[in-house]
Amino acid sequence: FHCGVEVYGREWSYRKRRSKGTGVISHEPLRCPGAQHRESLNMGITELSTGIFRCLLSVLSLEWQGSEYDLLNRNCCHFCEEFCKRLGVVAPFPPWVSKLANAGKSLAEEGRGAAEAVKRIDRAVAESVNSVTRCIER
Repeated sequence: FHCGVEVYGREWSYRKRRSKGTGVISHEPLRCPGAQHRESLNMGITELSTGIFRCLLSVLSLEWQGSEYDLLNRNCCHFCEEFCKRLGVVAPFPPWVSKLANAGKSLAEEGRGAAEAVKRIDRAVAESVNSVTRCIER
C-alpha cells in the first residue's frame, strides 16, 4: 500500500531507510517505484508559497527520518496525513487510508496485552507451585 501527496507537480511520501537520513521522498505523480496507482483524491489546493513549501519540506525531512519508519505506527499514510495538516488542507484525511495500519496496530496492542496476561498467569502459577512445594517439604 502506498500513499502520497501531490504538491507543485511532485508526489511526496515517506519510506523506510536502513541508513541515516530522511525518509521523505518525491517522484513523478502516480509513478511511485514499486507501487501501483489505485485512486487519487482531491484534498484541495495549498495556500503555501513555493518558498514556504520548501521550508516545510526541510522541517518534515528532519522530523521524518527513514530509520524511524514503522509499518503500523509511522508509515507513508501517517506522513501524508501530517503533511496535509501542515499544508493547511481543510478536508478531513480519509480514515480508510490508514485503516489497514490502524487495524494492525490494534492487533499488535491486543497481542501485547494478551502476552502480558499470560506472563501474569504464568507467574501466579509458578508462585502457587512454589507455595505447594514448600508446604510438602515441611
